[in-house]
Amino acid sequence: MQLYLVLILLLSATCGSLAELCYQCDSTLHGNCADPFDGSGIHQTACPYGCQKVKEEYKEATGRITRGCVVATVADHGCSETKKPDSGVSDAYWCTCEGELCNHAPRPSSSQIPLFMGLAAILLMRILF
Repeated sequence: MQLYLVLILLLSATCGSLAELCYQCDSTLHGNCADPFDGSGIHQTACPYGCQKVKEEYKEATGRITRGCVVATVADHGCSETKKPDSGVSDAYWCTCEGELCNHAPRPSSSQIPLFMGLAAILLMRILF
C-alpha cells in the first residue's frame, strides 16, 4: 500500500511538471516584450503545448510583438510568415518552440526537475519504510 502511495505522489508531481514555462507579454503593454527582449518583470505562465512569439508589422503604425502559449498541439515547431495585404497588418511572423522560456532564451542544458524528483522519492521512501 505504501509503495502505491509513493508511486501516485511521484506520478502526480511529474504530470504537473509537463507544462513548460513561457513568457507571456504584449509589446504594446510592456516595453520589455519588444526586441531586443528583456525578460525582467515579464510574466511567466505554464503552457502544455509549447511557447510562441508573434511579430506583427503594421503599414501605418509601430509593430507589435506578443509572446505566450501555443494554443494547440503543433506537429513541427518552427517559424512561419504571412502577408495580409487587405488588413492593417503588412507582415506577421510567428515562431513556436518547446522548452522552458524558449520564446526568449535558449533551452536550458539541464533541468533540476529529475534531480528534485529523485531526492523526493528517496526521502519519501525513507519516511514510509
